[in-house]
Amino acid sequence: MVNVKKKKLCCPYKDGNLYGELYLPEPMDGEIVPFIILSHGMFSSYLDTGVSAQFLASHGFGCYCFDYKGCSYTNRSGGDLKNCSILTEKDELEVVISYLKRQSFVDTERLYLLGQSLGGLVTSMAAADHPDDICAMVLMYPAFNAVDYISKMFISSDNIPEVVENYMGIQGLNLGRRFFKDVMDASISDFIFDYPGFVYILHGTGDTLVPENYSKEAKERFAGAQLELVKGFGHGFHLDENNGVGVLDFLRSRVCTDI
Repeated sequence: MVNVKKKKLCCPYKDGNLYGELYLPEPMDGEIVPFIILSHGMFSSYLDTGVSAQFLASHGFGCYCFDYKGCSYTNRSGGDLKNCSILTEKDELEVVISYLKRQSFVDTERLYLLGQSLGGLVTSMAAADHPDDICAMVLMYPAFNAVDYISKMFISSDNIPEVVENYMGIQGLNLGRRFFKDVMDASISDFIFDYPGFVYILHGTGDTLVPENYSKEAKERFAGAQLELVKGFGHGFHLDENNGVGVLDFLRSRVCTDI
C-alpha cells in the first residue's frame, strides 16, 4: 500500500463545472498511473465513491470521484433533482471521460470505469458507446432492475406524473418525469450490455433494493464478465481490504493494448 494524495479537480461542463476530487497514489514523480473514474448512485454523492477510491488509490490506481448534477445529496455540481435522468448522467460521464483522458497523469491505456447502483447502469451505457476508450469496468450492485421496476410502476410514459415523490421508498428522492420517461423510452435494456470489454460485477447476496439475479443475468449477457457475490452484504457497500481483492486482481490484469 502507498500514501494517497487527495485534491479538488472540477470538470468543465456546459455553463458550469462538475465538482470532483482526485485520489492519487504517492509518490508519482511525474509518472502516469492507471486510472479509474467512479460514478455514484442516485441521490448519493462523490463522498460515497470516495471510500472505494481511497482503497484503490492506496494500491496504485489514480481515481476521480465527482457529483452528478442534481442527483447528489451534497449538490456540489448544482442542478435540480427533478431534471436529472440516466441520459443527463451519461452525457456528464462522457464529458468527464474526455476531460480525464487529456490529463498528463492518466494512463489512457489503463482507463477504467467503476459504477455503483444507478451509477453502474450509467457506466454500462457510457462504456457501450465508448468501447475504445475504456479498458475495463467494475460494476457494484448495478441497478439493472430499473427498467423492470419502472415499467411496473407505469403502463406507459403517458401515465408518469410531473414529480414522483420518495421513489423506491427513499425519503426526499423526488424525481421528475424526465427520469422515468428516459428509462422507458430509451429501451436501455437493448444496449447496456453491448460493451465488448471485460467486466467485473460485485453484488451482495443480501441486497433487497436490487436483487442479485439481475447481476447474474448481466454476467451472461456481457461478452466477458465475472461475478463476485459478496455473502450477506446489502446494497451500498464499498471496497476495502476484505472485499476489494478480486477487483484489484481484475484491474491489474487488464490493459487496453489496442488504443
